[in-house]
Amino acid sequence: MLKKLKLLGIVFLALISTFVFLNADEGKPKVIRIAGVGNQYGKPYAGGVWGVVQTKQLLETEFAKDGIKIEWNILKGTGPAINEAIANKTVDFTSYGDLPAIVGIAGGLPIKIVAGSGGGQNVYIIAPADSTIKSLEELKGKRVGFLKGTYLQLTFGKVIAARGWTEKDFKVYNLGQADGIAAVAAKSIDAYVAASNGLDQATLGVAKIIYDTRQDPYDWRGSAAYVVTEDFAKKYPDITKRILKQIVIASHWASQPENRKEYLQISAKSGSSITNLTADLGNDSLKDRSSPLLNAAYRKQIQEGIDFSKANNIIRKAANVDDWIDDSYLNAALQELGLEDYWQ
Repeated sequence: MLKKLKLLGIVFLALISTFVFLNADEGKPKVIRIAGVGNQYGKPYAGGVWGVVQTKQLLETEFAKDGIKIEWNILKGTGPAINEAIANKTVDFTSYGDLPAIVGIAGGLPIKIVAGSGGGQNVYIIAPADSTIKSLEELKGKRVGFLKGTYLQLTFGKVIAARGWTEKDFKVYNLGQADGIAAVAAKSIDAYVAASNGLDQATLGVAKIIYDTRQDPYDWRGSAAYVVTEDFAKKYPDITKRILKQIVIASHWASQPENRKEYLQISAKSGSSITNLTADLGNDSLKDRSSPLLNAAYRKQIQEGIDFSKANNIIRKAANVDDWIDDSYLNAALQELGLEDYWQ
């Protein structure tokens, strides 16, 4: 009798262990649905480190042996469109700007920030080529367009806040990149807050740059985040860790000075010229721009974005950035690759 009870106990423990294991990682997904930020050019390529991951097919190679398909979706509607896709449960993992991540999480999207992405993103405030406006001071009170809910709005907000202004000091139009640039060309707005594609419009002669952030403090400029849905991470923690490993590999590759030329070529696939991408990068270190770290500096910048968004009624509730971050996958990847101190 004692032996039977002992055997039943062993079987019970084995079943419990199996149950816990399956709950920790429910096998493997058939597909990993990846989103990236698009632009007015409509090219099916992500930019920055995410573009390196995509172009070099790092995820496809990593998961080929598992029979897992990688599905990329580069959304022209940028961050707000990605948030909508997450809400509709059609995206598992993405990289996008700081403000869309802030708006998404503050709005209740079940996602976690698992790595930093693409700091130092500039904005270019462009006006019609023959406009008499030459400065922000001359732009005050006039018609300005930008896509709300993107890093462009947050960075523009920081720039004007430094001058004691708010969005209420302008006639604001919520316009996507293609519509905003078209509105500048048609002179139906006085200026548009663009990403690096603003340089392209100046090169083409259809617009002129009246202000950009290349000389501004680094933390005024856009940062970004890699996020995963909580459901995906809960079901597939090992898969999530492996995705992060490939992001770290791509970040390390992009950080190497000898890869600068190829990195710019990859980024140019999204539509901008290499010349203008080089001008946008300026003297910035690709190592700094490519850092995936969720360190104190990164957290401070995101927290400032949260506080700014709350103060300006972009989000309703205050929040602590630490509650939004899960750095366990990143830390595991950094340790496995021996890169814990590389971006310090």
